[in-house]
Amino acid sequence: MLLKKRPEFSVEGVVYQVDWEHFFAGMSIFIPCLNPAKAGEAIRKSAKVNQAKIISMVTVFEEIRGLRVWRI
Repeated sequence: MLLKKRPEFSVEGVVYQVDWEHFFAGMSIFIPCLNPAKAGEAIRKSAKVNQAKIISMVTVFEEIRGLRVWRI
């Protein structure tokens, strides 16, 4: 079964789009969320389909809790 490359994923009802071709190693994004485990699962799934390696960490940015994701 072929997986379709999809740049979007959903976290808590919000749809995010990642331009994986231009999201280079060392770059990061912040995804505000209340449930970082589910957010991490969603972006890891998108990264896997797009053959991208990422790491993530629960962080607080400008007093907002969320998930910081880096491409490696």
